[in-house]
Amino acid sequence: MRLMTGTHVNLYGDKTYVMQLRTGYSYLFNETVYDILKIVESSPGISEDELCSRMLEIYGVDDRASFRADILECVADLAGKKIIDSEDPPPAQAQPVPEDLINRICIKNHILQSVTIELTYRCNERCAHCYVADTEKDAGMELTTEEVFGLLDHLRAMDVLNVTFTGGEVALRKDLTDILRYADKSGFAVSIFTNGIGLSDETLDEIALLHPRSVSFSLYSGIPEEHEAITKVPGSFERTLYAMMRLKCAGVMVNVKTPVMRTALEGFEKLHRLCAQLGFSHQVSYLICSTNKGCASPTLLRVGDVETYKRLMKITSDGASAQPSPRDPDEPICGAGCCCLSVDPYGNVFPCNGYAVKLGNIRETDIRTIWNSDRVKRFADFKFSSLNRECRECRYSDDCLYCPGAMLAETGDIRVPIREACLIARAAWEVRGERGNGTGHE
Repeated sequence: MRLMTGTHVNLYGDKTYVMQLRTGYSYLFNETVYDILKIVESSPGISEDELCSRMLEIYGVDDRASFRADILECVADLAGKKIIDSEDPPPAQAQPVPEDLINRICIKNHILQSVTIELTYRCNERCAHCYVADTEKDAGMELTTEEVFGLLDHLRAMDVLNVTFTGGEVALRKDLTDILRYADKSGFAVSIFTNGIGLSDETLDEIALLHPRSVSFSLYSGIPEEHEAITKVPGSFERTLYAMMRLKCAGVMVNVKTPVMRTALEGFEKLHRLCAQLGFSHQVSYLICSTNKGCASPTLLRVGDVETYKRLMKITSDGASAQPSPRDPDEPICGAGCCCLSVDPYGNVFPCNGYAVKLGNIRETDIRTIWNSDRVKRFADFKFSSLNRECRECRYSDDCLYCPGAMLAETGDIRVPIREACLIARAAWEVRGERGNGTGHE
C-alpha cells in the first residue's frame, strides 16, 4: 500500500482532514485514520499485515482480531476513495466535506491552515483595478529564494496544509519553478494565481508535473478586446487562454477568476459559457475594492446596479442555489487572521492580502511567533455580533460579503459597510427569492 498521488493529510484537533487533489474531494475522519495514513506515507509499499502490526503496537488493544478487522475495513474505505493505492480497491461513495467546515475547525482551535505568499508585486499587465501601486514594486527588496524556502520550512513545521503563490505576476520571479518544486517536495497543497502570459511552455509543463491543487488565471471577458482593454496588453487574451488549455490538457485543475467590471459586461456570459465548454471552474468576484492604500480609483469600475448584478448571478447561478446558513453571531466574520495569513514580497505579514493591517515581518520575527501573538489572536474577537446594528439586523446579512479588509480600505472602519456590497447582497437575496428557494420578496 501507498498513498495515492495528490493525497494531503493534516490533523485538526481530533479530526483527520484528507484532501485528494486528483479526485477533487476532501474528507474528515477520526484520529485513528491519521495514524494509518502516516504509517502508509512513511512506509510506501507496506502490507496490510505490517500496517496492522504497527497499529497494534500504537494502540495496544486487547481484542486484536476485532481491531485488525476495523483497520482493514478502514483501509478498504480509503482505497475506495482513492486515498490509498491498494491492489483491489472497492468502489466507495464519495462524501466530501465543505471547505468552510474545515475553516471553522481551524478557527476554533487557532490552527493556521492556509498561507498566501505574494512572490512579487511586479506584473506584465497594467490592469485598472489592480490594488498594487507602482511605488510598491521594488524587486530589490523581495524575499530571496532562500528566504522563501525558510518561510516554507517554518510553515511545514506548523502543519500548514495550503500554500498559494500569487503576485503581481508570479512568472516574473526567475526562481518560480524552484519555489514550486520546494513547496511540492515539502508536502504542501499548492495553488497558483497567474495571468499566464509570462509562463513558458517549459514552465507550464513543469507546473503540470508537480500536480498543484489548482492554477487560477485572471480572465475578465469572453471578448478578447474587452479583456485586453483592462490588461492593456494586446494579445493577452489568447496567451492566457493558451496557458490555461495547456495545463488543462495535462490534467491540472484550472480556475478562472473574474472580478466583475462595468467595462467588461458584454463578454461576461460568453466567458462563463467558455469556461463551461472547456471544463474550467469559474470564480466570480462581484465587489471591486479600493486599493490597500485606500485609493478609490478601482471603484469607478463597479457595476453599481442591483438588476445588473441579478442578471449576472442568474448566468452563473450564484446566490440562487439555496438559502445560506444564518450568520452565527459568535463566529468570526471571516478566516483572515483566524485560520489564514498572507506574506507580501518583502516579508510583511497580514491577515490576508486584502486586509492592510501589518502583523509583523518574517525577516524580524518568525512566522510561528507572529501567528501566536496576542495581536493575531484578537482577530477572532471580530464577530458578526461586533458589526453595527444596521448590518446585524439587515435582511440581506446572510448573503453579504462582509470583507473587513475592503471596509477598512474604503471607509477606514471595519464596521462601516461598503454600499456596493449592500447592493450585491440584495441582488443575491432577490435572485434566490425569484427562484423560490429563499426568503423571497415582502
